[in-house]
Amino acid sequence: MIFFRSCGLCKTDARRHAVRQELSAPVLAELETWMRAERTLRSIARGRKSWLFAGSDRGGRRAAAMCAAAMYTLIGTAKLNDVDPQAWLADVLGRIAETPQSQLDELLPWNWVPEQRLDQAA
Repeated sequence: MIFFRSCGLCKTDARRHAVRQELSAPVLAELETWMRAERTLRSIARGRKSWLFAGSDRGGRRAAAMCAAAMYTLIGTAKLNDVDPQAWLADVLGRIAETPQSQLDELLPWNWVPEQRLDQAA
């Protein structure tokens, strides 16, 4: 506020507000991007630490919570793509070991096509 008053840029409260908005918008946008990246990295680091200490009761509880969160994410993603989560998970878990790495994207919920089983085809 001292800067605005001393330099004579702002004569009114409305003008002061407009200048603040103009100067702060790019800074806040950059800060928001940085904070999103920070949150993503923090969750990975927290999970790594939880698994490291899974031998303790507290670490085991955190690791279980992380597994539950991962499962909720998988189930939610399947539902968002109009895929039955139970059928998708059962099929993917049965096929993932034989699927080449270059074709793993075919198992994602938005690309998934149920494998036709011989006993079901008959």
